[in-house]
Amino acid sequence: MGKKDINIVNEVLRKEIIDYAAKMFMLQGIKDVKMDDIAQGMGISKRTIYEQFSDKKELLFNCLEYIQRNISQKALPYIQDPKHNTLEIILFLYCSYLDILNKVNRKFFTDLAKYPEIVEQKEKRERLNERKFMAWIKKGVEEGLLRKDVNFDIVQYILKRDIDLLSTTDQFPDYTPEELGRSFILFYLRGIATDKGQAIIENFIRPLKKDKQ
Repeated sequence: MGKKDINIVNEVLRKEIIDYAAKMFMLQGIKDVKMDDIAQGMGISKRTIYEQFSDKKELLFNCLEYIQRNISQKALPYIQDPKHNTLEIILFLYCSYLDILNKVNRKFFTDLAKYPEIVEQKEKRERLNERKFMAWIKKGVEEGLLRKDVNFDIVQYILKRDIDLLSTTDQFPDYTPEELGRSFILFYLRGIATDKGQAIIENFIRPLKKDKQ
């Protein structure tokens, strides 16, 4: 086997490890998943994993990049579809994130705080997303979907705070993050939308209401 073939094999193996580890981290939390668990679950040796990743922190970093990349790739077709207006895109992204929260163990987020370097990278990515969000907000105002008389810097700060709370809180044991988050949609977005925007919100959430009936 040539060097090129070895590199291809290693790249495939690396992706398989990242995919499997990411799923385990999200389902069980980071702390409770050992490198031995990943190796046993994949039917490979722990040494094989360490040949690809120097430690658990490097593997976790790659898992977060992998998760973010998958989210972006799934959202891109919806964002690029010209039939969707700005408010629909904001609603879609918000609901997509809530769906993910609903499938992820809260321990994943609390455990993540123990890796400050990774948290720093995560916060950098979030700041980039916040700039994109504000650009969509501005476009939504121009389209007459969002109110002009709103301080969106404050709205974004409160929204981020509450999303972070949904990721880690145990204060609402009878409700899923998805259920709580959809209530926030009505609370925040209805408050900043124009009459035209209100109609779009109602059309968007109507199927969600049917799903819960």
